[in-house]
Amino acid sequence: MILSLKPLIIGFVLLYTMTSCIEYKDVEFMGITDYSMTKLNANEVKISLNMKIKNPNNYTIKIKKSVFDLFLNDKELGQTSMLNDLKLEKNRSQIHDVVFESNLKDISSGIFSSLGILFGGKATLRIKGKLKAKAFGVGKKFDVDFAQDIKASDLKF
Repeated sequence: MILSLKPLIIGFVLLYTMTSCIEYKDVEFMGITDYSMTKLNANEVKISLNMKIKNPNNYTIKIKKSVFDLFLNDKELGQTSMLNDLKLEKNRSQIHDVVFESNLKDISSGIFSSLGILFGGKATLRIKGKLKAKAFGVGKKFDVDFAQDIKASDLKF
């Protein structure tokens, strides 16, 4: 019986040794290079953000679809969801097209309370929530709180 436990114990020791050597460096959000409103109809709004993200780690990280709270000029608009998972290649800075979808009914009251943006003014768009990431089968959640000034003239349909 002791002989059959020996490979199992050796396996656990090797697994512990290998995973304890993995060093994690924070993924760096380097800004938004472009943004556009790709869809606006009676039911939904889709916003596309070209986000520059750097993964300084020696392994690929997968970002899972996540849900965030959306704010315009510090007024809560409702929730928005990422439509796609992202793959952050190891040791690379890349621009990722991240598409968010929201229900127009939920966010319309907040948009119209910030009428200044509709007439060429500026507003601050803020995304806040938890981002789900995964590497080597291990998942972790990270806090996200990002704000960007936008103008109505910059939104492309």
